[in-house]
Amino acid sequence: MIRKLYFQLLLAALVGGISGNAPAQGSAFLYQGQLNSNGSPANAPYDFRFDIYDAATNGNDISDSLTNFATVVSSGLFTATLDFGPIFSGTNYWLAIGVRTNGSTNAFTILWPRQALLPVPYAQFATSASNLLGTLPATQITGTLSSAQVAGTYSSAVNFTNATNSFSGSFLAMAFTLRT
Repeated sequence: MIRKLYFQLLLAALVGGISGNAPAQGSAFLYQGQLNSNGSPANAPYDFRFDIYDAATNGNDISDSLTNFATVVSSGLFTATLDFGPIFSGTNYWLAIGVRTNGSTNAFTILWPRQALLPVPYAQFATSASNLLGTLPATQITGTLSSAQVAGTYSSAVNFTNATNSFSGSFLAMAFTLRT
């Protein structure tokens, strides 16, 4: 019987990079952790249950439970692929982990504290470009930009009609009417 279980986060998540026109990656991420049993690194298969909460303690369970059966734990280390679907939108979330001996019908022992989900899983949110940093290639801009959409002071809209149109720097457009 497992008396005490201690958990230490080794690596919250790993996800690949996202490029401009590439299709969005899936919502799965890799979780790696360390499990001790009775003060020593565990070395056996365990069943793990994962949930996402909106607070470090108490709070609301905002996900369906994911259960990974017979997860190999070697020298205390384990890896689990988790896919809660498209729930990451920039909100702070915590990962709750439960564990039990593989094949047991006993309840899961909840490991504390919950693990904060760090920005890496949120990289999938970047596909919506909610906060653009850096250069946006002109080939990705189409249509007409009103003066309200582009920082600067000018009176006419800027129209990008094809990939050869480009703009660099800033400008001030003024219209003058001469009366004599």
